[in-house]
Amino acid sequence: MPPFKIVSDFHPTGDQPQAVEKLVEGLERIGIAEEVGTGE
Repeated sequence: MPPFKIVSDFHPTGDQPQAVEKLVEGLERIGIAEEVGTGE
């Protein structure tokens, strides 16, 4: 599967940068196959 890349004029704000980092960590380092953002 080719790499997934998001192209957007919007940038993460508030606690979103930390949430993105945790999602990426779960996908890459820990090997979790699926991640879900709860929007909390």
